[in-house]
Amino acid sequence: MTDRRNQLGVALIAGKLITDNLKGQAEREELAGILADDDTAKVPVRDADGVELGTATLCGGREKAKVVNEAALLAWVKEHRPDQLRQVVEPAYIKALLKQADTEGAAADETTGEVIPGIEFVESNAYVSVKPNDLARERMAELIHESGLLQLTKARRVVEELPAAPTVAFDGLEDTEASPW
Repeated sequence: MTDRRNQLGVALIAGKLITDNLKGQAEREELAGILADDDTAKVPVRDADGVELGTATLCGGREKAKVVNEAALLAWVKEHRPDQLRQVVEPAYIKALLKQADTEGAAADETTGEVIPGIEFVESNAYVSVKPNDLARERMAELIHESGLLQLTKARRVVEELPAAPTVAFDGLEDTEASPW
């Protein structure tokens, strides 16, 4: 493997490890709770100076129709709508029933009004999706570059074109020392 190819590979692995380990799961859960309590779906995210860095959006956490008893639904469809059967209930029909339940509060037979069994409302897990803007991406790229986080090895340089980031963690280390990786 060439030195350059390995350097780039190390930088990519470091980036993956950073994102995997710093996803802020506790912060996401807390923010999801706050947004749900505030009945707010989307908010701007700003730095200490009020500069917008992106948005945080509450996703999920709402009741949606879901088939919870396929046997009951299948039995009903066999009796009342056998045209919608193959070996299983036609997926497009289930989708239509779920949509009907979501919009009308229940899935019901269009001619008799009978509520179709096997479909109930269950609450999905709430989560927060964040979208950084270009300014936030630029700032983070600069911070990561300056921090030396992408230098997983003891080498002072990961990407040839970029100067090494001065960090306390690498003081006194020689570029020739063996990598723990």
